[in-house]
Amino acid sequence: MLNFAIIHYTNHYIGLFLMVNLKNPNLYNNRELSWLQFNTRVLKQAQDESLPLLERLKFLAIYGTNLDEFYMIRVDRIKKLLQQGIIVSGADKLTPLAATS
Repeated sequence: MLNFAIIHYTNHYIGLFLMVNLKNPNLYNNRELSWLQFNTRVLKQAQDESLPLLERLKFLAIYGTNLDEFYMIRVDRIKKLLQQGIIVSGADKLTPLAATS
């Protein structure tokens, strides 16, 4: 639901502002899921046969590096959250388990 506020500054100017609830988890993307979606787009570039072979190979190398980093850093972080019993982390309000499934 969108809320608007009309603010009178002077007799000649009226401002209309959109009031947004910044605590709404739907406004935020999960960091890990966003990373995986980005890496999927990189892989699609590597599979694009309209690109020169060397460019495709570069995209494939970037994909592999990103995936290594994701598992070394992001998955490790999620494991630690689960071990510590943290139910919800981040503004998106996803549980660590939901972020990995």
